[in-house]
Formats: sequence, C-alpha cells, structure tokens
Amino acid sequence: ILTILKGSGRGSIVGVTCGSLGFWLLTWATLPWVLGFGMIFRDILINEHLENEDGHDYHCEEIRWNAVNTIRYPLLCSLAGVLAGLFGVGGGIIKGPLMLELGVEPQVAGAT
Repeated sequence: ILTILKGSGRGSIVGVTCGSLGFWLLTWATLPWVLGFGMIFRDILINEHLENEDGHDYHCEEIRWNAVNTIRYPLLCSLAGVLAGLFGVGGGIIKGPLMLELGVEPQVAGAT
C-alpha cells in the first residue's frame, strides 16, 4: 500500500513527488512493518525449535534456530542483497558462499 501511495514513474495518487519529504517518509515507513513481522516470525521459529528440541538428533550441518542465529541469518541475507544490488549480480552469488561459511549443507545453500 505504501508503494502504491508513493507512486511510480507516472506520479503518485496522493500527490507525492519523487525525492520529496513525503516520498522518503513513505519509503522509510515500510521499515517498522518489516522489522515487526521479522520479530513475530523469529519468535515463532524459536518456539517451534524449542518444542522440537526434546529427543531430536541434530545433523552436524543442520541449522539450530536459537536467539543468535535468528538474528545472524537475516542480517547476512540482507547484507548479501545490498551487495548484490550494488554490484549488479544475483544474490545467490553472494549468499551461497555466506551460507556455506555458516555451516549450511551445500545442497541446501545451492537450493536457496
């Protein structure tokens, strides 16, 4: 909805011009939504991991979703996206080696 209000090359439906204060406010207004949903899904992932932890035998390369990893992986993926955008390459070129370095199985990193 915020992107629709901001408009495209043809202009905004609410009269916001590109580069104006309103444009940048609408652009940055997405950040609280993204962070809010990220925290909700982080809590869901941690709770599911805690429920399944009893009696689960972890493979050595399996990701253990704890409080640290649920912050580390999204930050690294965001960094990979920014770098991919800056250099004009696909995100997998940067994200794949990062995931391998973090201990993700090569088949999983390649499929991602």
